[in-house]
Amino acid sequence: MYIHGREAFIANLNQTFKAVDLCVENHLFNPTLILIFSIMDAFSWIEFPNISNAKDRFEKWVDKWVLPHEQVVCNAVDLYAYRSAMLHRFGTQSRLVENKQVHILAQPEHPY
Repeated sequence: MYIHGREAFIANLNQTFKAVDLCVENHLFNPTLILIFSIMDAFSWIEFPNISNAKDRFEKWVDKWVLPHEQVVCNAVDLYAYRSAMLHRFGTQSRLVENKQVHILAQPEHPY
């Protein structure tokens, strides 16, 4: 897919990766997750630009690129709920969790 403003996108992506590294180095767990979920959103948009619903697009990207390659104990809907909670509420609760539609993902005390 062609990305309009490709150079700017790559520059922003590189800055975001540097920010992730800084957050990890400084044991900033929540900002690290917020940045990673933002990166995942961007990648899902690039991979599936014709899917207009962000939830569907994110879940399809996770099913294709994350779950087959990692040992995880959750599914794409669980990750979307956690992503939404982190990006929109700075925590682990999202509407999907409140409505008991997904599993609650525990937040480790000391992830690094």
